[in-house]
Amino acid sequence: MCLDIVYKRHYPPLHVIRKGWKGFTYNTYSDYYTTPIQSASIQFREGVWDEDPNDGNWLNPPYKLGFHIFDTKEEALVWFQHWGAYIHIKEVEYTDIVAEGRQSGHKVIVAKRVRILCA
Repeated sequence: MCLDIVYKRHYPPLHVIRKGWKGFTYNTYSDYYTTPIQSASIQFREGVWDEDPNDGNWLNPPYKLGFHIFDTKEEALVWFQHWGAYIHIKEVEYTDIVAEGRQSGHKVIVAKRVRILCA
């Protein structure tokens, strides 16, 4: 995933905690979540802060790599609908914001740290 339009880049990252929505797959055998894009490289658990290990930049437009978080649940549902019924849209908290913009018409925030909120 990458932003089509970048409104803001934050360097250094913006250290505020906000809430948003993200799509995950759930591994019932091991009790953790992953993202469809990053596969099982990061194992998310509810209530635990996770950090994107990628330290690179996306080249066009330039911004630091990170987790893509949707502003509303509805936008996340629309974006992840093509991944099928196995996607779980979860409310998250995020911080260390590196970019804000639009992706396929949806407002998206790119952040280095994310935590799934407990249901």
